[in-house]
Amino acid sequence: MTKDFDPIKKLISIRKKYSVLENDGEFNWVQTDQPDIVMYERKNNQFHFFILINNSNEKQSVKVPINLGKKRITNVWNGEQFATESDSIGVDLLETDFLILQIEDTDSFM
Repeated sequence: MTKDFDPIKKLISIRKKYSVLENDGEFNWVQTDQPDIVMYERKNNQFHFFILINNSNEKQSVKVPINLGKKRITNVWNGEQFATESDSIGVDLLETDFLILQIEDTDSFM
């Protein structure tokens, strides 16, 4: 039965690691053209995140509306990282899935 709670424990751990995901910093809803997608942004002086939630029973493709020039994006749930120099990024969300995307300047890693 403890495996049933592993995802909740992981979410709590991520939230504790990044204070901006708790109550520290700005919270902004992000408008989408898709009624089943919930997207919001959390940021402070140290961290910047986009959280995307697919509330449908179908796969959804979503555009994250931010200038991502020279940014590194990390999905903090699974550790997947990629860099982009695009004006925006498109992501696929499986049915009833979510993403926690951390946005970082690539200049800070050089």
